[in-house]
Amino acid sequence: MNVFWNINGTGNVYAYNQGMGYIVGTGPEIQLSTDLELTGWLEQFLSEGTEPEDYSDFVGGAADLAPQSLYEEQLARRLQSVCP
Repeated sequence: MNVFWNINGTGNVYAYNQGMGYIVGTGPEIQLSTDLELTGWLEQFLSEGTEPEDYSDFVGGAADLAPQSLYEEQLARRLQSVCP
């Protein structure tokens, strides 16, 4: 299980996680591939045995994502519970 959060830049993201994967927030120049039904050789090779299809949200909308950093948000919550 993986979470890809707020991906920016240019290029392709092939999201074929073993088990459940999450892709939340991509920049406008990121091409995302999660479709297990694609017929291209690369997609068939990468996606073999990776069911179910990874969950994606805010594709192309990373600028509107809150929080912007999942790491920073989780760290702040951990520190808050340790040092109230």
